[in-house]
Amino acid sequence: MKKRSLTEFGLTSETLFDIDLAIPYWLQLGHQEFLMSVIHELKMQPISSNAFLKDIVDDEQIANLPVARFGNKKTVKEVCEIIKLRNDRTLAILDLMWQYALQAMKEDE
Repeated sequence: MKKRSLTEFGLTSETLFDIDLAIPYWLQLGHQEFLMSVIHELKMQPISSNAFLKDIVDDEQIANLPVARFGNKKTVKEVCEIIKLRNDRTLAILDLMWQYALQAMKEDE
């Protein structure tokens, strides 16, 4: 059976993860392709966030502002650096999942 594209299911990148709309598309994929696609999409989120964080940190007018939520003891830059560290950890976990999935696929062949 030929795999149908997102557009054939009436999906866009915005609706790809809407369960009610997208489940028929995802169900047509094999387990391995599904896992690899989802891991890839998950990895793109912190990568995109890190790019925004870099823009904020590089803007001197914003980066050095104190953050009231932290009693003005942390700057926007420091908070962004914490978020980036968490994003990087998430990416490391997803890289582990990716490698595990690749190895599992090799063993299944």
